[in-house]
Amino acid sequence: MADSSSATAKRDGESERIHLAHAAPLSLGALTITPALRVVAHPDGREEVIEPRVMQVLVALVRAQGGIISRDDLLMSCWHGVVVGEDAINRVIGRLRRLLDGIGEGSHKLETITKVGYRLIPAGGLGPSVVVAAVAAPAPPLASEKPSIAVLPFVNLSGDAEQDYFADGMVEEIVTALSRIRSIFVIASGSSLSFRGEGASSEEIAGQLGVRYALEGSVRKAADRVRIAVKLVDVADRAQVWAERFEDDLKDVFALQDRVALAVAGVIEPRVQQAEFQRAAGRSTEHMGSYDLYLRALAVYRGGERAQIEEALALLDRAIAFDPGHGLALALAAVCHRDVVQMGWADDPAAHRRMATDLADRALRAAGDDPEVLAFAGAVLGALEADHATVLGLFDRAIALNPGSSTAWLSSGMMRLRAGDPETAAEHLQTSMRLDPRSPLRGRQLLGLGSAWFEQQRFDEAATVLKEAIRLLRIPSAYPLLIACHGYLEQPEEARAALARWAELDMGDIEDQAPKLLNPRQAEMFRAGLARLAGRL
Repeated sequence: MADSSSATAKRDGESERIHLAHAAPLSLGALTITPALRVVAHPDGREEVIEPRVMQVLVALVRAQGGIISRDDLLMSCWHGVVVGEDAINRVIGRLRRLLDGIGEGSHKLETITKVGYRLIPAGGLGPSVVVAAVAAPAPPLASEKPSIAVLPFVNLSGDAEQDYFADGMVEEIVTALSRIRSIFVIASGSSLSFRGEGASSEEIAGQLGVRYALEGSVRKAADRVRIAVKLVDVADRAQVWAERFEDDLKDVFALQDRVALAVAGVIEPRVQQAEFQRAAGRSTEHMGSYDLYLRALAVYRGGERAQIEEALALLDRAIAFDPGHGLALALAAVCHRDVVQMGWADDPAAHRRMATDLADRALRAAGDDPEVLAFAGAVLGALEADHATVLGLFDRAIALNPGSSTAWLSSGMMRLRAGDPETAAEHLQTSMRLDPRSPLRGRQLLGLGSAWFEQQRFDEAATVLKEAIRLLRIPSAYPLLIACHGYLEQPEEARAALARWAELDMGDIEDQAPKLLNPRQAEMFRAGLARLAGRL
């Protein structure tokens, strides 16, 4: 049984579960402790980041203000009641002692009360002036308003302890890939891997790290093959967002880790984004900040219709008013103005063109190292300006920063097409589709791929994907391409059907509009394809 000091600490709430994300900053002598960030700040300005479990124990001891905390209390408050071995507690206590020893003389020391527990006292012993007070400042958020994710230690199902290194390497590679995505806050792999072998559930680990999403995984090796299973869980809602399996040979372990990490990163970004869309959709826009308004606008924008683009612009105007330096909001607003021009919806196209390029430039100044901003802004500048080399450089940088960005590969493919390189364009567009096979931008991916194949004179394949693109998103430029494909394929009935669907857009004669919608090469091919249908339409 704990002694009276331990009981007092427990009554004061010290044995209640400690969640770092919600713990207020504390002072310990001259030190300032920020639990949410796992930072111990020294008076000389030096900062030290410590492991989550070590921070939890430190918080529990500081809050006790010199009182004794039993091992049972530590298990309840820091391990959340999960039974762990003596070694787990001893390891954390040992790390905490090393931390305190490194602070220097005159600081605090961690005292062991044999068969009772632990207490934190000043190096000179307890005295009447010993008070460890909470800092009044509010706890900073762990990850701003971004969705946050932790990649949990992968379970080694191989029965071979030698494979632990592979499982840990897989976690590190995925964390590295996810860290390139600026719209997601990712917990460092060292923090995630510190929970290996402690028996904590994903909910408990996520609570301690202060994240909403957890990526769980397992590795099973058999002979020269390995199977990796992963699933993304929304811990707050206890809902599985996505799951997938990967299987390959072990000839090149590092190449396999790279492939899986890239595939996981490419899929997780849109899955997390979609989950955040749904959350934002359930809230009143009157109570949203800049990031939430951006999310709502992005979800609306993907509908592709005129009213939806206009609604997205209204939301983005508010997001930018909240935060004039919000790069993603600026870049998406630029994309919306570009679409208004390209779709023929503008009463004053020149004004929308100026707005689009101005917003794209502002986005690049505000967040020129964000891959999504580079992709969005590059797509706008590539559509409205003729400097292909500069724009292609933006896409190359976006892909270098985040090779798992489906949006960057899509934008790069569309620009390569505009620059007269349909072969590379098709490769980049197919990469975009492979990274995000269920993308809400699927219509645009297919339009780009159909356009590239059209220029390569792969008319049968182009017609197939262009039909699907039109089904998903009625983009005007898809229609003359599809009609021309049917001309080259000698399919007048299919061409008539496509022409009837064009008439539903109410955009005038297709022969007049095609040169405005297509690049010069495509426009010339359109006229030749249409000529083959002369007298049969």
